Amino acid sequence: MFKTKYSISDIRETIDLLHSKTQVDFNKFSDFFALRRIIEFAEAEKIASLPAFNEHLQKSDVLCTHLADSFFVSSSELFRDAETLNYLQQKIFPKLFQKEQLKISIPTCIGGEELQNILYLADMPESVNATLFVSYPFKRNLETIQKLVWNAADLKACKKNIELLNKAQDVEDVFIKEGEKYIIKRHFKGKLHFEHRIIFAQKQHHTFDLVLFRNRLIYYKKEASNEILRTLTDSLNPRGLLLLGEKETLGDFSRKYKIVKKGLPLYRKKRFV
Repeated sequence: MFKTKYSISDIRETIDLLHSKTQVDFNKFSDFFALRRIIEFAEAEKIASLPAFNEHLQKSDVLCTHLADSFFVSSSELFRDAETLNYLQQKIFPKLFQKEQLKISIPTCIGGEELQNILYLADMPESVNATLFVSYPFKRNLETIQKLVWNAADLKACKKNIELLNKAQDVEDVFIKEGEKYIIKRHFKGKLHFEHRIIFAQKQHHTFDLVLFRNRLIYYKKEASNEILRTLTDSLNPRGLLLLGEKETLGDFSRKYKIVKKGLPLYRKKRFV
């Protein structure tokens, strides 16, 4: 069986090479996460020498693109963590929809799954002036995000999640079939604003009532996580809501928030911090 052996210290040149070709600082990511990603790609290319892999990476823009994309992990399936989504749909959205102007943010969107979750679950009155801000790290991500179509394999992957939703019983409640493709039923009636932005490289110029940043902090070093949490906190309105992943915590920023519901990674920013 083919096996590549690298250590964390060995990948610095690879990280610097990625940075030079993409202008993204991949040193922000966890060393072990970066090492795992590089090993996966080196093994897929059947290259056992790191200098040889770097040489191949230097010559191949396609490989560089795919490796860079792999650092910004896409959600594996729609409607993951139904308990949290049910709480948003039943308890949080009805209160948010009472605002005269509502702003929601997805600061890092790759495959569009989190966007689709909100488009389906946020069943809002047409009178609400709402905008959903969607940021993506690479310009090539936008086509995937906006395409918003799914196939039978995607439906099979999320079937169990859908069955746990309070708003739906089966995939037929969620999707409209058009030929061999499926389009999610859109209940969010607000505006969509797409923006090319990397969360740890550019500051946010808007403030939001709800920010969804699930299952992303776990891939960053602690210093980068704190930097990102500072950016997210600054981007929230007083008493704004921040949704993280199940295994993620606020760390040093916990004093700035209150837990909304015990057992869920949903936090409300304190009015005065």
